[in-house]
Amino acid sequence: MWFDFKKAVCLLPLVVVVGCGSDSTPPKPKTVDKPVVTTPEPATLPPPRLPDEPPLPKNPATEPTSSAMPPPPPKDVAKVDAPPAPTKKVLDEFDPEVVGGRPIGKWMEMLRGDKKDDIIEAAEALKQVPTKAKSAIPRLQELTKNADKEIAQEAVDALKVIK
Repeated sequence: MWFDFKKAVCLLPLVVVVGCGSDSTPPKPKTVDKPVVTTPEPATLPPPRLPDEPPLPKNPATEPTSSAMPPPPPKDVAKVDAPPAPTKKVLDEFDPEVVGGRPIGKWMEMLRGDKKDDIIEAAEALKQVPTKAKSAIPRLQELTKNADKEIAQEAVDALKVIK
């Protein structure tokens, strides 16, 4: 006897549709009772009073009385209009106004100074921002005629870059 797969495949859906012969009914869904929400009565309401009862005395801690003295007016203090406190500007290394951690104005002051090292350092720094250093051209032209060859050469180099 051979097993016929074609018949088995055809009969299998019939068994699934008809069922296995059980007469069970699907269970009814359970009903859930909704909870009753009660709101508490506010505690700020006074207790109910009859119309012929005298009013309750006022609580001085919660209700100011009319006989209480108003607070004294503030003393007249002379107001001084002081300028606002200066805020220190935080230097940003990527700010085009800052070179080597110093603002360009600081480099210009150093260029006008008398110290050789400061003048050379300022000229080198101003070469990095030629568009912002245009106002230094007259001072650099003076420095090209300086007796110190190092200062003169640095001023010439800075003028070449700035112009």
